[in-house]
Amino acid sequence: YLLDASDGAGSGYVEGSESDDKWCRRLEDARAQAARALKTPGAKGARRERQARDLLYARGCTEVAKSGGSLGRFDLWGLSPTRLYLVQVKANRRPARAEMDALRSLPAPPYAQKELWVWKDRAPEPEMEVIP
Repeated sequence: YLLDASDGAGSGYVEGSESDDKWCRRLEDARAQAARALKTPGAKGARRERQARDLLYARGCTEVAKSGGSLGRFDLWGLSPTRLYLVQVKANRRPARAEMDALRSLPAPPYAQKELWVWKDRAPEPEMEVIP
């Protein structure tokens, strides 16, 4: 393991200890693992759902619940004093036709509003669509 200890006047490489080498490898491994975690679809979806949750609170929802796993048709349920929001959150793409048909066919009470939120990369807010 070589360490650059140059003062700009020439070759300043000195040999580092073996423990330095192990520490650097562990640091590189941790950085690589963190970078992979940011790029996985599940991590991106979880980030977008957290952002959507915060938007529901900003809309005046007093309670926001997340559907456990992929068990519900909607990702988030937000309850405001006048409305129940049922929100499906997607990253970069709309759902397939079969999934949209399933969302449309879900019976909901008259005070509920079904919505699709599609977050594009680097967009500050999602594209929002009310599902009839």
